[in-house]
Amino acid sequence: MNRREFARYVARAGVALTFLAASRREARDGRSGGEAFYDGYLSIYFDGGPSQTDTWDVKPGSSSSYPNFPTIDLGVTDEYGESFRIAGLFRRLAGLCMNDPAIKLGVIRSLYHAGDDHVSAQDRMRGCLHDGFSEAMARVEVSHCAVDSRLTVAQKLLVAGAPFVAIDMPGNDSHSHNLGSVACPGVVPTIWGNYINEGLSQLAESIRASGRRVLVTMYGDFGRTPRSVSNGDRDGRDHWNDGFSIALLSINQPRFKMTALGHTGPDGVLTSTTGMRDPVEPRDVGTFVSRSLGFQVGRVDGKFDVPLTSRPAPPVDRINKADLLNTTFGLV
Repeated sequence: MNRREFARYVARAGVALTFLAASRREARDGRSGGEAFYDGYLSIYFDGGPSQTDTWDVKPGSSSSYPNFPTIDLGVTDEYGESFRIAGLFRRLAGLCMNDPAIKLGVIRSLYHAGDDHVSAQDRMRGCLHDGFSEAMARVEVSHCAVDSRLTVAQKLLVAGAPFVAIDMPGNDSHSHNLGSVACPGVVPTIWGNYINEGLSQLAESIRASGRRVLVTMYGDFGRTPRSVSNGDRDGRDHWNDGFSIALLSINQPRFKMTALGHTGPDGVLTSTTGMRDPVEPRDVGTFVSRSLGFQVGRVDGKFDVPLTSRPAPPVDRINKADLLNTTFGLV
């Protein structure tokens, strides 16, 4: 990305800062006891939907895992007293989370929705966590540059003060060649092992040094089938919309608790109807993000709800107000 292109992104960020200040003032007028835990928000949308069992909800030694697939124990337990593990390809990110108290990882492993195709799934996931927020927080969309530089651009924008940056990362619809295209460093494209592990770690370190409090969400349309589909050289994982994951990265918020919520069983095959623990809908996560950014959720008239639009899939849950998520991750 050249200097002129980056200047264009910075200009958009300036507009976003002005809009955020006004929207937060309006929200505070109707908010009762709300608190903003973060100054900025980064939404990373993995088009197609990444495999949860190869990233955030690993199942070492199970029929859903590749042989000898490495995992990392983050040194804390999840909400069920078990070791909180993620894929071994996140070596640098895991090191930061274990050794820097300002950088913490959380995972919701029990997401579900009714959309089993890309269009309906995107309406639910993007509507709650990506597109909808632009109506209350002017969004800077980072998509017109090389994939491997998008996190670097987002990092610079957030450090400069942008309140909401959104990124699309392609290449996750792994119906075939799942291990090589999503989770295996050294094989092109190494989206997760290189772009995400390295880029996200660099972003976290830079924002940590700036002092800004930033929340990052990482998710896709849905997840992938826990057990791979072998058909010749296919090695694929198909769509899985009941029992997938979203990752949260918290930077400079000391209250955030590093843990994982949701349990999909030892093989990752449990769903919301077959015993998955603590199922979570996209609108629950949308509500959690809204509250974390300081916007009230739950007014009868909906005036201060964020996102503001009505969509086929409600962007926030004004009934339960994501109390489970806020309590789990310490943002109360």
